[in-house]
Amino acid sequence: HSQVVVANLLGLAGGVVVINLLPPTALLGPFAIAALLHIFFGWRAVRSVQVSTLSRWRLDFILHAFVETGRVPTPAEAARREPVLFPGASWSRGVSWLVQVPVKHGNVDSLL
Repeated sequence: HSQVVVANLLGLAGGVVVINLLPPTALLGPFAIAALLHIFFGWRAVRSVQVSTLSRWRLDFILHAFVETGRVPTPAEAARREPVLFPGASWSRGVSWLVQVPVKHGNVDSLL
Protein backbone atom coordinates (compact mmCIF):
# COMPACT_ATOMS: atom_id res chain seq x y z
CA HIS A 1 0.00 0.00 0.00
CA SER A 2 2.84 2.42 0.78
CA GLN A 3 4.25 1.91 -2.72
CA VAL A 4 0.95 3.10 -4.18
CA VAL A 5 1.01 6.20 -1.99
CA VAL A 6 4.59 7.04 -3.05
CA ALA A 7 3.75 6.45 -6.71
CA ASN A 8 0.69 8.70 -6.43
CA LEU A 9 2.70 11.47 -4.79
CA LEU A 10 5.42 11.23 -7.45
CA GLY A 11 2.78 11.33 -10.18
CA LEU A 12 1.15 14.35 -8.58
CA ALA A 13 4.50 16.15 -8.33
CA GLY A 14 5.29 15.29 -11.95
CA GLY A 15 1.90 16.59 -13.04
CA VAL A 16 2.46 19.89 -11.24
CA VAL A 17 5.82 20.27 -13.00
CA VAL A 18 4.34 19.49 -16.43
CA ILE A 19 1.44 21.90 -15.92
CA ASN A 20 3.83 24.70 -15.01
CA LEU A 21 6.16 24.02 -17.96
CA LEU A 22 3.58 23.68 -20.75
CA PRO A 23 1.02 26.17 -22.03
CA PRO A 24 -2.61 25.19 -21.34
CA THR A 25 -3.26 24.36 -24.99
CA ALA A 26 -0.46 21.75 -25.02
CA LEU A 27 -1.70 19.71 -22.03
CA LEU A 28 -4.05 17.38 -23.89
CA GLY A 29 -1.25 15.20 -25.32
CA PRO A 30 0.57 14.56 -22.02
CA PHE A 31 -2.78 13.97 -20.29
CA ALA A 32 -3.82 11.40 -22.91
CA ILE A 33 -0.47 9.61 -22.62
CA ALA A 34 -0.65 9.60 -18.82
CA ALA A 35 -4.25 8.31 -18.89
CA LEU A 36 -3.37 5.48 -21.29
CA LEU A 37 -0.32 4.51 -19.22
CA HIS A 38 -2.45 4.52 -16.06
CA ILE A 39 -5.03 2.21 -17.65
CA PHE A 40 -2.35 -0.11 -19.07
CA PHE A 41 -0.43 -0.47 -15.81
CA GLY A 42 -3.65 -0.87 -13.82
CA TRP A 43 -4.66 -3.70 -16.16
CA ARG A 44 -1.22 -5.31 -15.74
CA ALA A 45 -1.52 -5.05 -11.95
CA VAL A 46 -4.91 -6.76 -11.98
CA ARG A 47 -3.58 -9.54 -14.24
CA SER A 48 -0.65 -10.23 -11.92
CA VAL A 49 -2.82 -11.02 -8.88
CA GLN A 50 -2.93 -14.76 -8.17
CA VAL A 51 -6.05 -15.44 -6.16
CA SER A 52 -6.17 -18.62 -4.06
CA THR A 53 -9.95 -19.03 -3.97
CA LEU A 54 -12.22 -20.41 -6.64
CA SER A 55 -14.72 -18.10 -8.25
CA ARG A 56 -17.33 -19.44 -10.65
CA TRP A 57 -15.08 -18.63 -13.62
CA ARG A 58 -11.92 -20.17 -12.08
CA LEU A 59 -13.69 -23.40 -11.11
CA ASP A 60 -15.17 -23.71 -14.59
CA PHE A 61 -11.74 -23.07 -16.13
CA ILE A 62 -9.97 -25.55 -13.83
CA LEU A 63 -12.54 -28.30 -14.38
CA HIS A 64 -12.37 -27.92 -18.16
CA ALA A 65 -8.55 -27.86 -18.12
CA PHE A 66 -8.49 -30.97 -15.93
CA VAL A 67 -10.88 -32.85 -18.21
CA GLU A 68 -8.91 -31.85 -21.32
CA THR A 69 -5.32 -32.24 -20.03
CA GLY A 70 -5.55 -34.35 -16.87
CA ARG A 71 -3.86 -31.68 -14.76
CA VAL A 72 -5.03 -28.75 -12.65
CA PRO A 73 -3.72 -25.34 -13.76
CA THR A 74 -1.73 -23.35 -11.21
CA PRO A 75 -3.14 -20.08 -9.82
CA ALA A 76 -0.64 -18.23 -12.05
CA GLU A 77 -1.94 -20.01 -15.16
CA ALA A 78 -5.53 -19.25 -14.20
CA ALA A 79 -4.66 -15.59 -13.52
CA ARG A 80 -3.19 -15.22 -17.02
CA ARG A 81 -6.40 -16.55 -18.59
CA GLU A 82 -8.98 -14.87 -16.35
CA PRO A 83 -10.95 -12.09 -18.06
CA VAL A 84 -10.30 -8.59 -16.71
CA LEU A 85 -12.73 -6.47 -18.71
CA PHE A 86 -15.71 -8.84 -18.59
CA PRO A 87 -15.37 -10.83 -15.36
CA GLY A 88 -18.84 -12.32 -15.68
CA ALA A 89 -17.89 -14.08 -18.92
CA SER A 90 -17.98 -17.85 -18.56
CA TRP A 91 -15.08 -20.06 -19.64
CA SER A 92 -17.61 -22.37 -21.30
CA ARG A 93 -21.26 -22.26 -22.21
CA GLY A 94 -21.95 -25.24 -19.93
CA VAL A 95 -22.82 -25.57 -16.29
CA SER A 96 -21.67 -22.85 -13.92
CA TRP A 97 -20.78 -23.61 -10.31
CA LEU A 98 -21.69 -21.52 -7.28
CA VAL A 99 -18.91 -22.39 -4.81
CA GLN A 100 -15.86 -20.65 -3.40
CA VAL A 101 -13.26 -22.82 -1.71
CA PRO A 102 -9.56 -22.23 -0.99
CA VAL A 103 -7.06 -23.83 -3.37
CA LYS A 104 -3.76 -25.09 -2.00
CA HIS A 105 -0.88 -25.22 -4.48
CA GLY A 106 -3.10 -25.90 -7.52
CA ASN A 107 -3.58 -29.49 -6.36
CA VAL A 108 -6.71 -31.42 -7.37
CA ASP A 109 -6.71 -33.10 -3.93
CA SER A 110 -7.57 -29.73 -2.38
CA LEU A 111 -10.86 -29.77 -4.30
CA LEU A 112 -11.97 -33.07 -2.78
